[in-house]
Amino acid sequence: MAGRPREPIDFIEAKGKKHLTHQEIESRKAQEVKAPSGNICAPAYLNASTKKEFDTLAAQLQGIGIMANIDADALGRYLVLKEQWEKLTRAIRSMPVRKKGDDGKLHPNEDYDKMLKMQGRIFKDCSAAARDLGLTISSRCRLVLPKAKEEKPESKWDKFRSDAR
Repeated sequence: MAGRPREPIDFIEAKGKKHLTHQEIESRKAQEVKAPSGNICAPAYLNASTKKEFDTLAAQLQGIGIMANIDADALGRYLVLKEQWEKLTRAIRSMPVRKKGDDGKLHPNEDYDKMLKMQGRIFKDCSAAARDLGLTISSRCRLVLPKAKEEKPESKWDKFRSDAR
């Protein structure tokens, strides 16, 4: 599939740049996939504190209309990655950057470097998951529908133009 991703019909209508017939609009709406969002439950692998955070985020995402039942596992994976990143960050902060070697000199701590690399990988995965879920500013900006164009106020001459013909 080449080209831009297909936009939802509500988005197209809100932009007001494309003129579609009522039949085309109904056809596009019938083809769009709408996932149910009435029974969002935290995955079983989350601990109690993470489930609480899951419920908070799920409610917020559902409030802006982008969370569905099938997204629960993706949000759960994001929270697991976030929790791992936080634990790793705390461990790195308490770790010395350099340690004494057998020769009595300070050398770079190899464990510290390994932990930093691991932290970077987890951060990258966590950031990607956050973008997919609309949890970053830039990803939410792409989700916001533009305001529908306002109707022009009726001119005092409009009644003569439409009735005269």
